[in-house]
Amino acid sequence: MTAFAILLLTLLADALNLPSRPLVFVTPPGWCAVDKQNDLTRVAAAAARGGASMVQLRDADASPDELQRATAAVRGVLAGTECVVVINGVDHLPERVWRVLEKRPAFFGCSAHSVVAVLEAAALGADYVQLGTMFPTQTHPGKVPEGPGLATACRRALDALDVQPLLIGVGGVDATNAAALVEAGCDGAAVIRGISDAPDPEAAARAICRALAEPAM
Repeated sequence: MTAFAILLLTLLADALNLPSRPLVFVTPPGWCAVDKQNDLTRVAAAAARGGASMVQLRDADASPDELQRATAAVRGVLAGTECVVVINGVDHLPERVWRVLEKRPAFFGCSAHSVVAVLEAAALGADYVQLGTMFPTQTHPGKVPEGPGLATACRRALDALDVQPLLIGVGGVDATNAAALVEAGCDGAAVIRGISDAPDPEAAARAICRALAEPAM
């Protein structure tokens, strides 16, 4: 077994529990490159200090070696925290990947963009479903977001199931609109630039976590 495979198995074993109002920090494109490692570890550590419960490494252009180094670096700075690491395409699966999944991983999350997809991901046994796009976002410029109404429709459909994955809203989320996601039916939020581009990523994460908790107060 390769060192990278062992690392991935360790990640899967670690990522077993998420809080009821999780904040996921999704890394921006290109941040698994060697020359971005300082930014990656600095912001990931800050997000964790601010309350993020997961860092999702997402870099479609990264090589396996770059992903291995980036994962090890992030795990290193998160050691001793309750923040876990998942890798897009490995234990967080885009919709095009999980739809052809032959074997369910021990722990995995799915991306979805419709009620039907959310229900299919739930039937597959996904631990969480990342739903979006919720709001306009620079990550997908020009895209008309599905919006929080989709979260409400998904929550109504999921309420009929005995076993439900956590529903995580993604796309243009920040402290000003995170509470609206929970009110619409999401359990938590996934954030990219709202944390990575913030002057103080720790404060930004903390503010989003506070907003996620407000509807339950």
